[in-house]
Amino acid sequence: SPLPDGAVRLFSEYANRDLAYVGGTDVKYVPIGDRVEVSAGPDSDVTITRRLKDQKTSGIVARQYKRRLDDEFVWLHDLVDYEETFVYEEEIVSGKPVAIQAEIERRFDGNVVLWSGKNPPADWNSNEAGAYVDLHEVPGRVERVDQNHVKYFLDLAPGEKKFVKYSVTYKRRKVGPELNTEKKREPL
Repeated sequence: SPLPDGAVRLFSEYANRDLAYVGGTDVKYVPIGDRVEVSAGPDSDVTITRRLKDQKTSGIVARQYKRRLDDEFVWLHDLVDYEETFVYEEEIVSGKPVAIQAEIERRFDGNVVLWSGKNPPADWNSNEAGAYVDLHEVPGRVERVDQNHVKYFLDLAPGEKKFVKYSVTYKRRKVGPELNTEKKREPL
């Protein structure tokens, strides 16, 4: 039968048949056969520490123009295009007594172009604005969830610690204001 709108609560069962509340969430109507994803919240036995290892700005294009302020012309500068690259390292530590599969989701500003396989995607060297996420060295499965989200999966043994290193390049395009906003019309 379908799952109607409402609250979903998760419980785990102990060996003595007692129940322990794990978490819950509100869901919309779910038809038969659809997948339901319920977040039980962060697990206190698994820690994730994200560190910024490097940051650089490149490909800076600026525009210089004159504007009249009061009775004087002054030179102004606008940043038009640039690229920011951030290199992150995440440390994932499992404190659980059993093996787990960690599912880590990250949100990025802008359209995500994801490099997750051996070869970069066709639009990797594109000049379009967006977040170019390089996760091709991650040992587990990597997938793009939607326009701004990326997920990766790691298998962790009890007490295991793993390091994941990845980079994000934000290509910023047409940042400054348009100077000539009045476009000339074509003659009829």
